Amino acid sequence: MKKYYKSHKIVILTAIVCLSLIFLSACGADQMDFAEDSMMVRGLEPQNHYDMESPEMARSENYYGKSTYPEQGTSDIRYIIQSGSMNITVKDTRLTVNTIRNLAVQLSGTISNLSLYEIREGQFSADITIRIPADKFDRAIEELNALGKVNYISTDEHEVTLQYIDLESRLNNQIAQEKRLVEILDMAENVEEVLEVERELYRVRGEIESMTARFNHLKDQVSYSTLYLSLKEEAIPTTDISVGAFDNIRTRVKEAFTGSVNFILHALSTLIVIMAAMLPVLVVLAPVGIIVWLIVKRALHPKNKTE
Repeated sequence: MKKYYKSHKIVILTAIVCLSLIFLSACGADQMDFAEDSMMVRGLEPQNHYDMESPEMARSENYYGKSTYPEQGTSDIRYIIQSGSMNITVKDTRLTVNTIRNLAVQLSGTISNLSLYEIREGQFSADITIRIPADKFDRAIEELNALGKVNYISTDEHEVTLQYIDLESRLNNQIAQEKRLVEILDMAENVEEVLEVERELYRVRGEIESMTARFNHLKDQVSYSTLYLSLKEEAIPTTDISVGAFDNIRTRVKEAFTGSVNFILHALSTLIVIMAAMLPVLVVLAPVGIIVWLIVKRALHPKNKTE
């Protein structure tokens, strides 16, 4: 009977110890959760959270634990910057420039730079930079080939897939961090916590603005290809007689005559101004000059007075 009571007591004590351990474990978990929430309110991240700006975080998970990089082999998307340059000899440079303007509009592109200049009498050249959608790059080259004699053509492709994905991922991470900081700011309980979170929020928003500008520029370079064109007009053959030298002859003669008359008038006006400026000096020096002239004259002819 005593043995029975002893074993019974042992079972009860064991049960009490197990229940105590379970209760203490639950309390410890609640304290850890409370400590984690307290760190988040103070603007600090728990230790098991990734640093948003670390390379590991940018390459593995975003703020919510989702991968922002496509897994290898799951996507064939490539981001490429295309550019090209062409040197073309044309019959009429000015007419060709208008044709290229119309072509850029048809291809939903733009002319970002245009320089037209005369290299010799009646012969013009032009430098043009056009930007067109990347998917119409090959078509643009075909259209430009038909404008004249192509002396030189060069195309270049620069792949920026890794740079594009990395920048996009980092930007998304910063945006996620901004949203989380706004949530933490609403949980702040005193001025010190508010200022600390706002300071971090200001830094993150600055990073977002900088990354957004770089990412938009990169997207624009990928979406639109650039073509640099150099146009040169055909030289006039020396065996042919050209009447181009008499183009606008009346206007050129009028401009030359007007320029000569203006030069003469300008010279006369300058001479009058100089004379007016020298007049006071002449008035002062004239008597002195007369006296000196008389003295010299008398010294040269002393005998005339004695006779």
